[in-house]
Amino acid sequence: MILSWLLMLAALAATGPVFAQPWSLSAGTGMDDRSNVRIARQWHWQQRWFEGSMGHLGGYWEASIAATHVSDSAGPFDDGANPAFILAIAPVLRWQFPTLGNSRIAPYADLGTGIALFSDKDLRKGAFRSRRMGSYLQFENRANVGVRIGERWSIAYQQLHYSNADIASRNDGLDLFMLSVGYDF
Repeated sequence: MILSWLLMLAALAATGPVFAQPWSLSAGTGMDDRSNVRIARQWHWQQRWFEGSMGHLGGYWEASIAATHVSDSAGPFDDGANPAFILAIAPVLRWQFPTLGNSRIAPYADLGTGIALFSDKDLRKGAFRSRRMGSYLQFENRANVGVRIGERWSIAYQQLHYSNADIASRNDGLDLFMLSVGYDF
């Protein structure tokens, strides 16, 4: 199922200039032995603040879709439980450090908060509920550290936290930890 989503998105990415901004693909783990896959598109802001010898502050908007699922001994997606899908949008601040020496590598750190819609209020592990999210609407908090490699590539470690901020009676929350690879088309 994940492979079919990735093939569909790859086909969309090849369709033209609407996809001329950075895309990233992330995969990783999370609470309850979750497997996660996420694809995101970024729209970078033109504004820079606090420019100096230690870099600058900038930012971007990011829209993403993710799938999260609990793996069991039979393998991922084989336990009868459906994956949960997450649609999110968030403004993200980035501190872009200068390039390291004569290399083409430039470290960065991101922080952001946005909104997310879950496909299910209760995330499942087989026939059991493993996370009671309380509502479809969640807030997405993130912290990323990574490096830009040249003008087009980036690699980052991401930590995403989802919570409804107690707007619903249940708020188990969810943490995802992922490695992300990005490419600017």
